[in-house]
Amino acid sequence: MLYFEEDKFKRLEAVASDKMIVEAHLLEEKNVLMDELQIIKNNIDQNLQVMRVEMENIRLIKELRRYQECYEGGEIEKILE
Repeated sequence: MLYFEEDKFKRLEAVASDKMIVEAHLLEEKNVLMDELQIIKNNIDQNLQVMRVEMENIRLIKELRRYQECYEGGEIEKILE
C-alpha cells in the first residue's frame, strides 16, 4: 500500500510541474486504483479461504477429541462387546 501512496505523490508532483496533462494523469490514476483494488480483492479471497480451512480444522479437532474421549472412557470397547 505504501508503494501506491508514494507513486501517487510522484504523479501529483508531475502534474503540478506541467510534465503531464491532467487527463492523462486521471487515466493513469484510475488504472493504478484499479490495480490496487484487484490486489485488495485477491487478499480478501485468500483470507476467506484461510478462514474456511481454519474452521474445518477446528471442527476436525473437536471431532477427534470426542473420539479420543470415547476411546479413553472405554465406550468403544462396550459397543464392540
